[in-house]
Amino acid sequence: MLATNNPVLILASSSPRRQELLREAAIPFHVHPANVNEDQRPDEPPQDYARRLAREKAQAVQPLYPRSYVLGADTIVV
Repeated sequence: MLATNNPVLILASSSPRRQELLREAAIPFHVHPANVNEDQRPDEPPQDYARRLAREKAQAVQPLYPRSYVLGADTIVV
């Protein structure tokens, strides 16, 4: 956990591609992968699945960094 009073961006994912995108955009960030179940639910449409995982990742990490911005993201291949 970070000890800071200034808000920082926390990436709730260990995705190398997301890290690369943030670096290319010159956005400072820290990585804290979320530990969430990534199983797709029966009959869950792909868009809903990706949105749900992104939300759950952000929600899992946010309580650890109440003064920071948490980015949860996910992609799937269909």
